[in-house]
This record gives sequence, structure tokens and C-alpha cells, in this order.
Amino acid sequence: MNKKLILTLCLFVIVYVGVIVDQTVLRALHPEQTYCQVPTSAFLSLPEELTFASTYDNLILKGWYLSSLQQPAKGTLILAHGYRQNRLPEFPQAIDLVNSALTEGYNFLLFDFRNCGESEKSITTFGLLESYDLISAVELAHNLNPDLPIYVLGISMGAAAAVLAAEQSPLIKALIIDSSFADLKSYLSRHLPTWTGLPQFPFTYLLLSAGPRSAGLDIARVSPLRAAAKISQPVLMIHSQKDRRVPLSEGIRLYAALAGKHKELWIVPDGDHATAFAAYADEYRQRILSFLEKIRLTSTSEPDQLQGWSSNADRSFPARPVEHSG
Repeated sequence: MNKKLILTLCLFVIVYVGVIVDQTVLRALHPEQTYCQVPTSAFLSLPEELTFASTYDNLILKGWYLSSLQQPAKGTLILAHGYRQNRLPEFPQAIDLVNSALTEGYNFLLFDFRNCGESEKSITTFGLLESYDLISAVELAHNLNPDLPIYVLGISMGAAAAVLAAEQSPLIKALIIDSSFADLKSYLSRHLPTWTGLPQFPFTYLLLSAGPRSAGLDIARVSPLRAAAKISQPVLMIHSQKDRRVPLSEGIRLYAALAGKHKELWIVPDGDHATAFAAYADEYRQRILSFLEKIRLTSTSEPDQLQGWSSNADRSFPARPVEHSG
């Protein structure tokens, strides 16, 4: 094989790899927007259309606000959805979760992150700029009902955004974190092929070095692990033991880093990434509503009058993982 042919083949491989990297980065940062297909008639409370701007760059965001069936309401719950998703998955279990919260006395705010659903096009940043979108939704919920506490249910990318937002916003009084990674850079360095389907070598290094830089995105800033050490809000963490996209080890790392003493970890034995809400719908609803009730009692009762809390001196939630009983 002569040198000219070898050089031609090398050039072809370089160009081919470069094209794959460029296309993969483009698809990752600009995933196709999917729109919520759940009809407004599916809810027990008629959704109010919301249009508001992100505090980061005034990007226009869209959503729904649903009022509690009990008045006065106990609080407002905000859903922060996952990557390539929208304000609410088209699953009966997701609709039931919203309706259960409405019945139990909670308002519900559903919205589309940037570049998702009906919100304005942008780039998807895997939780970084999405955390500012979430803070904007939190501030909107506070303006609508200034006297009510605000809680956030974050799923996957939305869970990471929720932890980042909680570090910045004291208006967030508690978090439910479902299937979050701990630190985006270290997570992707090990598990990027799970999302791309490309070999670890040479694509992971090229995608992580060239891709984010070309978009002006510093993935080192997307670290719920660092933010967790600075937040004190109560946290219920949910993670599947068999999660193939974001392994349980990521959730355990994040759980261990949480600075607050009031935290629970529910390890779901079955189901893949971010599917516990559907696979264990009844228990999912029960655990979330029970957790929120504990938070509510914390703010309205003396510590020695609380029920459902551990009996140790700091009145913390159980500090060990809670396995599914079924």
C-alpha cells in the first residue's frame, strides 16, 4: 500500500469522524421538540395557560398552572421534566399523579424547558440554563401565591436542574429528585456511549472536548454534586436499581453529597431510567405526598408533635436507602 493511499484513507477517516461528531453534537444540543399531547380535559382542574420569560436570557417559556381542589392550598408543586421531553408525559400514571396532588391540596405548575414543547427554540444544556428556566417558574408560582411554599419534582435532566436551582433559590422549600446524574462531565466520560451508540474511543473524548466548547457550553458547571453540598432543603431521591442510562451509583453519590439532614432515598428495584412514576405509580404518588406532608408539618407543628419522622434528636428523615417493599 503506497503512502498516497494511506494518507487518503487517513484523511477520509478524519473527515468521517469529524462529520459524525458534528452531527452528534448538533442532535444533542438541538433535539427535536415534542409537544404535550395530554388534553386539558384530563385534569380535575382546568389548566391556565402560562407564558413567561427565563431569568437568564428572557427566552419565552410556556406552561400550565392548575389550581388545587382544596382551598386554601397547601403549596405549589412544579414539575421539571427530562431531556427531549415536555411539560407532562402522555401516560395515565403521570396524569393521575397531577390529579392526586390537586386532590390533596397542591397547586401544580407544568412547563416546557427551553427548546422543549411549546417554549422558544434555543440549545439544550442538560440542566445548566434549564435551572434558570426553573427558577423563573418558581418565581412565577411565588408571584401567583406568595404565601404558599413551593416544591419541585425533577426527573432526569430536570432533576439535575432542580438541584442547581435549589442552590440559588430559597423559594424552593423541598425537592423530589428522580434519576439524576451526579456530575455531568464525569458521568458522560463513562456513559456517553449509552446515549450516542458510538464507541468510547475515539468519540467520547472528541464529543466532550469539541462539542460543548463549540456551543459555548461548559459542562463542568453542570454539577448537582457540587450544588448538593450547598443546599439544605429536604430531599426525596428516587432511583432505579436497574437504570441503564444513569446508574444507581450516580444517585447514591448525589444522595451522599446532600448537605441537609432531611433526606430520603427510595431505590426502586425494577424499571429503567426515569420510569418509576409509571412502573410503581401508586407507591410513587404515596411517597411523594407523604414526603410533602412531612414538610408541611415541619412548618406548622412543633418537632415533638410530628408523626412519621425518625425519633433521633435532629428529627431527620431516614439517612439510609429505603428499598421497595413489593
